[in-house]
Amino acid sequence: MTKVNLLNAQGRFRVILLQLYTFPAVEGFSLSLCLHMGRTNPGAQRFSGYTCVIKPQTATLGHKQIDMLKRFIFFMPLLLCLLLTSCYTPENLRDFDSETWKADRYACNGKRKELVQEFEKIRRNLYGQKEYVVRNVLGKPDQEELLKGNQRIYFYYLEAGEQCKDRHVRAAANWAEVRINAVGKVSEVSYKYPITTVKPG
Repeated sequence: MTKVNLLNAQGRFRVILLQLYTFPAVEGFSLSLCLHMGRTNPGAQRFSGYTCVIKPQTATLGHKQIDMLKRFIFFMPLLLCLLLTSCYTPENLRDFDSETWKADRYACNGKRKELVQEFEKIRRNLYGQKEYVVRNVLGKPDQEELLKGNQRIYFYYLEAGEQCKDRHVRAAANWAEVRINAVGKVSEVSYKYPITTVKPG
């Protein structure tokens, strides 16, 4: 699968090109799906349309190639639904600056520390969300712990520490931990150490 991001001059529109499938064994055609995502802010994007592109590689298609194409087109709505679900971010989480958060892996650049207050605002909104939503908003966890019964904990560091030198060590630096229950939903979001919240003046 190939992914290409294209932004306009204002950075408000994104086209994500996904090369979904090519039939290497049959010299016939390739199929691509282009998802159009409109961006309203750095941490949010919304689906606005899609384009299906079929590229013949030969002048004519045989019966086998036509049958394969028909089957693929039949399953296209389901495939599109799955793709859109994996890209979905709930409305109450879209104001969070996910891109800055994700770019500061292990909190070594100090950007996540600046986002702690913003993270606290959305922390309770993560409760009950599915695992893919957590990854859409916060990205891949810095560390992960598997528990019994298919449960797990995602660790996201909030400040620099020993993990910046050795990413395998469980550092003493503060982190946010997201607990995923057996059905793949968030059951708890907490901190290693309490944070100081700043009330709006």
